Amino acid sequence: MEGNEKMKLDQYIEAKVAEIYERNANDPAKAQVQAAHTKAFVEAVEDADKKGVKMPAAGDSFGRFAMGILKSYNDPEKALAWAGKTYPDDKALSGYFKALTVSTPSEGGFVVPDVLSSEMIQYLYPQLAFAKLGARRINMPRGNLTLPRFDAAASATYIGETEKAADTKPVIGTVKGSSRKLAALIPISNDLIRDSDPTFETYVRDDVIMALRLKKDYTAFYGAGTLHTPSGLNTLLPAAQKYGSSVTAFTADVPGNIKGGLLAANVPMTKPGWAFSGWVWTWLYNLKTSTGAYIYRDEMNRGQLLGDPFVVCNQISTSNSGAPTTSDYGDIFYGDWSEFIDFVQVDMELMASKEASYVNSDGNTISAMQNDMTVLRALCLHDFGVRHLAAFIKGTYKYSTT
Repeated sequence: MEGNEKMKLDQYIEAKVAEIYERNANDPAKAQVQAAHTKAFVEAVEDADKKGVKMPAAGDSFGRFAMGILKSYNDPEKALAWAGKTYPDDKALSGYFKALTVSTPSEGGFVVPDVLSSEMIQYLYPQLAFAKLGARRINMPRGNLTLPRFDAAASATYIGETEKAADTKPVIGTVKGSSRKLAALIPISNDLIRDSDPTFETYVRDDVIMALRLKKDYTAFYGAGTLHTPSGLNTLLPAAQKYGSSVTAFTADVPGNIKGGLLAANVPMTKPGWAFSGWVWTWLYNLKTSTGAYIYRDEMNRGQLLGDPFVVCNQISTSNSGAPTTSDYGDIFYGDWSEFIDFVQVDMELMASKEASYVNSDGNTISAMQNDMTVLRALCLHDFGVRHLAAFIKGTYKYSTT
């Protein structure tokens, strides 16, 4: 390649590189990979020139081929295929086709960097339910809190002239909250922190926060009420407020029976709502009359069931793991969620340490300092309670096609 031609080519390519960075000012990663592909082309041409491969003039097929490369930044091999198809008789082009093959590191691939997108594909987390339905949040700054409650009301009677009124009094009970600690610990290599995109730490943080929220949400429904675990609705509710069983058919009457149970108990229905799994949603959505008309479908398309909102949460138990059969069963919760209390001492606390030690799953103590690691710890302190247990019903039903 003559000096003037190479100078023109270099100027042409450099202008294109500058144009790439200007056009992708808001996406440096994209600009970097596109510019790298362009520069790889220049190096391939120079290499071919050193080997004595005769190159066409810049204004001839060479220039057209360069334009093809520049139009195919993210797929150089596609550009090569395009050039070969467009100029099948151009022997000069074939002299440096191989030199620009990105798939072979020694033939140009080394100059093309691996670019990791700053966007992370998130895990498919279940939906959170109890807070979304309107649970009442009460701060518990000292780690415990007692709410007085009327368990029975005073009564009144009619009396005649000069008759004495019967004495009466309400019965006072309490709802108590006592902090339980929910925690997660993630050790991270400092090399990973140094070398990865800065947004990686954000994604790790968000993931561990979501892990705590999901565990807390599950516990609101199924917490066992042990020494360290809050009691969820499944533990708190008496047998009279647990409808159905794993062999009770899920019919069109079920939602009405459940809602009627709350209405009959004088529940204020301030924030009524349903929570069930995606499979129970399917059962409800597909319920039909004997003539084939869908019973709940129109209403569910508006996000309601019997006039109240619902949340689909796949942490709520179901035996279904595929196409439903008549042996499958699942849970459904309904209640006035303003009666559900989330006692909060610490909503979310995040701490990171490069000096901490931790015990791994094998029971070995690991020093973060010695192993050049950072330990991220997340925790929250909270408890659950219910103002009036009559405000909730849990149903368990078997899938039914009618």
